[in-house]
Amino acid sequence: MWPRLGMSHAHSATSVVIALTASASFGITPVSVLAQQQNVNVLIDASYEVPGKRFLDEMRNHLEPEARATVSFGTRIVPQSEIPSALREARWEMAILSTGALIETRTRSIAAAFEMPFVFTNTQSAIALQQSPVGRAALGTMSAQGMTGLVYLNAGVTLIAGRYAPSSPKDLEGRKVAVFSPAQLQTLQTFGSSPKLLQPVQTSRALETADVDSALISSANPNSWLLPKHRFLLANSVKTQVAVVVTRDASWDRIPFVYRAMVGDAAITASQQLDRALLDTEDLLFRQARSSNVSLVTFQADDAMRATLQWISKQPEARRDLYSSAIGKIKKVNLQTPPQPPVPRSGGQAGRIHFATTREDTGHKLLRYRFGDARTDTVKCGQIEFAPSNPSASSAALVGSVIADNGVCGTQMNAVLLSSKRMLLFVHGFNNRFAEAAERAMLLKNALGNETEVLLWSWPSKRDGKTGNYRYDKESVSGAAYQRLVRFLKAMRPGSESVPFDVLAHSMGGWQITGVLRSLADDNGRPVLTNVAFAAPDVPTDDFQFALDDMRRVTKRVTLYACEWDWALQLSQEINAYPRAGTGGPQTIVVSDKLESIDVEAQFLSTNHSYVFEAGKVLTDLTALVVNDSDAGGRGLRKKNKPPWHYWSFQ
Repeated sequence: MWPRLGMSHAHSATSVVIALTASASFGITPVSVLAQQQNVNVLIDASYEVPGKRFLDEMRNHLEPEARATVSFGTRIVPQSEIPSALREARWEMAILSTGALIETRTRSIAAAFEMPFVFTNTQSAIALQQSPVGRAALGTMSAQGMTGLVYLNAGVTLIAGRYAPSSPKDLEGRKVAVFSPAQLQTLQTFGSSPKLLQPVQTSRALETADVDSALISSANPNSWLLPKHRFLLANSVKTQVAVVVTRDASWDRIPFVYRAMVGDAAITASQQLDRALLDTEDLLFRQARSSNVSLVTFQADDAMRATLQWISKQPEARRDLYSSAIGKIKKVNLQTPPQPPVPRSGGQAGRIHFATTREDTGHKLLRYRFGDARTDTVKCGQIEFAPSNPSASSAALVGSVIADNGVCGTQMNAVLLSSKRMLLFVHGFNNRFAEAAERAMLLKNALGNETEVLLWSWPSKRDGKTGNYRYDKESVSGAAYQRLVRFLKAMRPGSESVPFDVLAHSMGGWQITGVLRSLADDNGRPVLTNVAFAAPDVPTDDFQFALDDMRRVTKRVTLYACEWDWALQLSQEINAYPRAGTGGPQTIVVSDKLESIDVEAQFLSTNHSYVFEAGKVLTDLTALVVNDSDAGGRGLRKKNKPPWHYWSFQ
């Protein structure tokens, strides 16, 4: 059973309901679809029941009004040992799974790191890993299990406090430590401690009578702190309380895009707000510790790592590889985190762009929900305007009507090309909703100036939460959208014969453009392209190299922007087990006499794979390439040898 309660009812021990409602403003979307109630069944790991329900409540507070009346959430609390069998059932759409439960499912991801002792010193360090390239990639690599991660959900860290400060994990041997769960008992036994399973109310008395000399506390629960009774607080966490909110692809995707997107947006906002509140509580813990003359102790990094490895060696053999893999990824993050990345630009600029897309048209009144992620075989096209007062995706609106006709859209955009001085076709990458891609297209328009028209080609990429579904996107980019782009570009041949026509392909959009250009190479109806630029292309390195001859038959110049610090390409390489053409660095950057390769170094990289839009020097260089049709040498780049050819870098 999936209990469903109205929000006016109190939570029961096993259920919570969020009732949401519907709105009727969906334009062309069939009324019968909108009238249907969308039921979302949520599995909650019993070990995460309280924070899980808190998250659902917070998420409801941030839902769009029209979603509140149409989508209802019913919950089922599942003991952690039963999670694997519950996930195999067909009757669930969303789940809140502790990292321990994910390990039960044998999901290989960075989630295993949060189960290990002495890895994190506070919740902020755990959040840093979640927001790192590896942490974000982990949410998108669950598709092999038929799931997609929406967000991480944090509930603090478990710390040791007591009378006598340990200088290393070895000092925990023989310590009598009050714990409040069997798992904590097992962890401390690994280090030779003598843990005692006590209720929180018993711990205070046990400390007074010296029945125990230390106790575990939760940074999220002030009632557990008992600071006046302690003389030290160990900052290295025994356990980091983390869950992942996931969706089951097969059933979640049956919910219309508009509602999925609204729930995903609300989930992101809710998790961020809960994180901020948690960090404030944790900060209070450390401030109170200092004011109470409690010493804050941190183990040396090498000592902490040896203790973590010792703990791994004591785990069941089937899980050791999961933990060891997570340790390897943590080391990779520590080694590869670039210093002081630039602050990403916020929002596009005021003005207009053109677009063409094969996404489903939902008919929604707001642009951010207008075009979904369902695949279609029909091109829709039109124009978008960004308001000067608030140049972001939320202020963008359609200008005029949307045309839904393959032939008419090709003809219309060719007319725009003929009437302009030059045009840039922008093909976005993985993990992009339509409105986000439009915002980036508007940013390009502002950089390139009024004399350059920007045309966004948007294929059906999927993103509900923080990270999309890589497997879905990989199929979308090479399916009907690929064939439609070939025909669309052929329709623009007349204009391209007299007006400079350039292409910028970002990330997985590079995969689509690589294939499209190869298909057009022997086609007499192909357009005449001036420049084709690939920014962080998610293309197998060898396929990219094989395609260069064909690409040069379609365009005068091919430019590659590549960087070795790139979270999306790390995700891609992990899934595909093959290097990507967008990975730079002196040893790995692709070079050829048919290609101008530009190595984007760490100081130009943003935290989200989009340096071509967010790093000033890279965007300025792209602008010079398109507006002035300048080669790399003419744009002031520095030439570096990589025999038998060379590449370029920024001064």
